[in-house]
Amino acid sequence: MAQVKRVEPGSVEIRKLVLNTGLGAPIPLIGIATQLDIYESIFQPYIIADIIIVDGIGLLSKFPQIDEMTVDIEFSVIGLDETVSYTLAVLDRAGEKSENQDKLVVYKMVCVSQEIDKREAHKLIRYSGKENISDAVINVLKTYIGTSKDYVCEPTNGIQNIRPRSRKPFQLIDELRRAALSIDNESHSYVFYEDKYGYKFVTIEKLIDDGVKKIGDKIYTYDSAVNVDVEGTNWRNILYRDVMVVGKAVKQLLLDAAKQKVRNLNVTTAVQETYEKTEKELSFKQLDKGGFTTTSERQALLEEIVTMERAIVTSGIDTDSEDLYIPPEKIANLLIYFPNLISNVSRILVYGDPAVTVGNVIKCDIPEMDGLTNTKTKLSSSMSGNYLITSLRHMIDLTAPPTYTQSLEIIKTGFGEGKPF
Repeated sequence: MAQVKRVEPGSVEIRKLVLNTGLGAPIPLIGIATQLDIYESIFQPYIIADIIIVDGIGLLSKFPQIDEMTVDIEFSVIGLDETVSYTLAVLDRAGEKSENQDKLVVYKMVCVSQEIDKREAHKLIRYSGKENISDAVINVLKTYIGTSKDYVCEPTNGIQNIRPRSRKPFQLIDELRRAALSIDNESHSYVFYEDKYGYKFVTIEKLIDDGVKKIGDKIYTYDSAVNVDVEGTNWRNILYRDVMVVGKAVKQLLLDAAKQKVRNLNVTTAVQETYEKTEKELSFKQLDKGGFTTTSERQALLEEIVTMERAIVTSGIDTDSEDLYIPPEKIANLLIYFPNLISNVSRILVYGDPAVTVGNVIKCDIPEMDGLTNTKTKLSSSMSGNYLITSLRHMIDLTAPPTYTQSLEIIKTGFGEGKPF
């Protein structure tokens, strides 16, 4: 197991937290901000931040110029090389209340990625073309959204006829995401999101495949019997764990995912297109080798219920329609993929690490319930293993001394290296 650098758990150094009002010098928020929460998710194309302000300096009077405001945020953890930096637009203030005894006003400053708040990101654009979807996404990012941030765009398969359409730029990217077919990954499970490095237009399978190779020292332990100190894996302790979905019932999972048939009727030509696929014909990227979703036992169960299927009639394809064509192959494969993807969902609280972001894969060592009473901890074969981070909340308590934790929503495909029964 890789050794973690010597780190003080929960420590954080706030290098910058200032409000740019457009009316003079930046205003330092250290001393009047008490809490900073930053939210990332692979299911949303922007970053959100909430800053709790205890205002005794009349900062509230600046809010008529809210369209001009941005917040610069920069922080790191002592002992680590990684630094997180954001420049976010101030979107709103909310929850205002007065503390009469000190004439203070408490409110939440809501911030969002600048690209979302820019006028050009809200205006309607008229986009058309006959091109590859990944090329269209890059074009919208660079030309219409005008971002200077880095991006990763997984290549898509085929040419899509994008008819003239009036859409907001981010709305158009979402529609392109829904229609995209991957060259390399059979789930075609594209997501479009922003993390601290920039934009990602990729399949969940690519996140899994890349993330497993880059776990490094991101190995977390949930074991209340361990003495907490500042060295080694104890810095990676799971402080709290809430299991939201525990191994979806095998029978239901199989009924949902075993076999899918999709029929697509072209309302103009009256031609019906049919695509049929079974799970055993597909090979998805897995978080853990030898997991239950890839075992011979599972394949044997699939053989027994191969007659189970669901037929789905999609909306007709009208040659004059603005709607993008969503291939039946994508619909069927996603219907097979997602029940496996969400068979284990948990939320964990850990010490903050700026290097950890959404889309990462981490490893969690989860003990069996009876393992906590033994001298040697016995790990759960079904719950331990690799997890994909789908949502993340950076939580920084700015009261002295500042402390930094992260809340992670994590998912596991299948049941690790064990079986659910």
